[in-house]
Amino acid sequence: MPPPSLLWLSLAEGHAPDRWDLIGGALALVAAAIIVFAPRG
Repeated sequence: MPPPSLLWLSLAEGHAPDRWDLIGGALALVAAAIIVFAPRG
């Protein structure tokens, strides 16, 4: 599922996200997952 900002981009502004938008969104989700699932010691 794309980040909410990409959904807003396509729904409210009528602009379809390009590959760079999708790559940036995927990178942001991976970075958030690293922070959330990092082992706590």
